[in-house]
Amino acid sequence: MYPVRQDRSVRRRHYWDMLLGGLPFAGCVLAAIWGYIPQKHFAWLMPVLFSVAVIGYIRQWQRLHRFICPSCGSKIKRERVSLPSPVVFSCSQCQTDWDTGVVECEFDGGDG
Repeated sequence: MYPVRQDRSVRRRHYWDMLLGGLPFAGCVLAAIWGYIPQKHFAWLMPVLFSVAVIGYIRQWQRLHRFICPSCGSKIKRERVSLPSPVVFSCSQCQTDWDTGVVECEFDGGDG
């Protein structure tokens, strides 16, 4: 086990992605539900919203499974762990564990 260092840039990038991708997505969905967007625009709006959702999912997956070491620049892949667990990447080149401050949780699908 290597010494642990903090890298909070993963969390910061996650929040920016949620603001830049999530808020417009949620705003369009709510506007469509409340009737501010005419029915004729759904034909092009829904594929756009679906594309934004897919891109957001891919970016989130990459953020939780791939990492570039801030010290040496090597690409690190995260090993499989049991959930919930903190997102920590181990760099063998600079012998450091990078704690991102993010905890990956398992989705249980609700109580029902």
